[in-house]
Amino acid sequence: MDILDTYFPQQLFTIEETWFNLISALISFFSSPTGQNLASQVKNDYGNYVLSLDLEQLKGLCFIKEFYEILKEKPKIALLCMGAAVHKVLLSKWKYHDLELGAKVDIRLHNCPETMIALKNLKAAYIDKLVSVRGTAVKVSTVRPLVVEMSFECCKCKQTITRIFPDGKYSPPSTCNLNGCKSKIFNPLRSTAQTIDFQKIRVQELLKPEDHEEGRVPRTVECELTQDLVDTCIPGDVVTVTGIIIGINSYMDIGGGKSKNKNQGFYYLYLEAVSIKNSKSQSIPEDLQDSNPKARPTELFDLFSFSSKDLEFVVKFVQEHGSDLFRQILQSICPSIFGHELVKGKYM
Repeated sequence: MDILDTYFPQQLFTIEETWFNLISALISFFSSPTGQNLASQVKNDYGNYVLSLDLEQLKGLCFIKEFYEILKEKPKIALLCMGAAVHKVLLSKWKYHDLELGAKVDIRLHNCPETMIALKNLKAAYIDKLVSVRGTAVKVSTVRPLVVEMSFECCKCKQTITRIFPDGKYSPPSTCNLNGCKSKIFNPLRSTAQTIDFQKIRVQELLKPEDHEEGRVPRTVECELTQDLVDTCIPGDVVTVTGIIIGINSYMDIGGGKSKNKNQGFYYLYLEAVSIKNSKSQSIPEDLQDSNPKARPTELFDLFSFSSKDLEFVVKFVQEHGSDLFRQILQSICPSIFGHELVKGKYM
């Protein structure tokens, strides 16, 4: 199988000449000593080949202007081109046999300050653009398998047709075009289904005290995580998610009856994650993460969640009531309910 067919299947893409030129330029870069040092960092995560790159660091090493231009306008294409280039270099330079037939190298870009936006600014203008959002994970779904490819057998001529499901949308072949068959009845070959890990999280905006708006529910955005990105956070974690904004029809793509056809113009925005950084994991030294994952510092908190007034209050409170903290906290619980200190103390 050709590498380009793996990254740009004919069912989904028509390759443009500019993409060929970009892949060639990236192959030249990753063939250089600097690029080889980056390409050698590809990790095999249970069959998922991942290359994590710091975008700010990459800008100081790779000076291919076309890549950053395409990354701004068509981020998915730019990442696929880079993945194909790294794949080619790994096979040609080091004969990277771990790359199985049909496997892909996923590029995980992080540290993208230019793409950082607030959730209140997340509008239709950012569809198909690369953005980064920071917030609190308030909902995390279970990890489920997502079918991305499956074969179908024509009931008439018994030929097999392979279909790719972009974004997991089930789309069986409409007509058998092999040998002029024209049959429209197919049997799915479920044993040929290829699946990836899939998880949804909901990220809620972080607001400073001066930014709070009374009477408004905090904004949230749904994020879809796949493969190595799943199970990287739990509810309550402060995360930075970099990804591509996708717009889907809230009725046609999510599911709706014929009676809802009149509302087909309404779209739903979600974030297709490219990388996710958890503030807890960032606060742990790298040597502790690699050598002993159980050795965690005790002070795992994010200072961004506390304002300067909050920290000043904590210091002042400890200075004034440090000798009797329990009584002060006890009296702060439901002050409108007089007495019942024993009951309140039980809940503490």
